[in-house]
Amino acid sequence: VAAPVVEGTSCSDLGMIPDDGTKGSFNYSILLAAVKKGTKINVDGVYFLQSSTSSNLVNNLYINGASRDTSKLILLGGAFFTLNGTAVVDNISIECPTNTASYFIRMTAPFINDITIKNNYITGNIRLITSSTGDNYNFTSNTCYIKNLVIDNNEFYDLYSSSSTKIMIY
Repeated sequence: VAAPVVEGTSCSDLGMIPDDGTKGSFNYSILLAAVKKGTKINVDGVYFLQSSTSSNLVNNLYINGASRDTSKLILLGGAFFTLNGTAVVDNISIECPTNTASYFIRMTAPFINDITIKNNYITGNIRLITSSTGDNYNFTSNTCYIKNLVIDNNEFYDLYSSSSTKIMIY
C-alpha cells in the first residue's frame, strides 16, 4: 500500500499550536485565514479548534494529513467553514468531544459545491456537512446544489443527531 500524498502548508508552519485545548480559537483564526487565501492545509499533529465567527465563507477547502492516527482536528464547537466551491478532506481524524455542536462544512444558499470526504475518522457531536436555504428560497431562479459528492472509506463513530440522540453509522 502506497503512503498517502500529503500536500499543502502544515498547521505548524502556519503558526498553529498543537496539543493545547486552550488554543482552539487562536488555531481556528489562523486556519481560517489560510483557507480563505486558498492555502491547502496539511494537518501535521493534533490541533484544537473553536469557532465563534459567522464570517467563515471559503471558496475552497483542502485539508489532508499523513494518517488518521496522527493528523487530528479536535473541534470544540461552532461553525467552521461555509463552503461555496470545492472541499476535499482526506486522511485525518475529526473529533468533537464536547456537548457543544460543531458544524464542519456548512452550505448556505445559493451554492454549487463539489465535496470529497475520504479516508477519515469522524466522531462526536459533529455535523460534517449541513446546508440551509430560506423558507421561501426560489430554486427556479437561484442555483443551489451539490454537483459532486464523494464520501469514501470513512469511519463514523458515536455521532449525535440534532436532538442529541446517540447514533452509530457503520
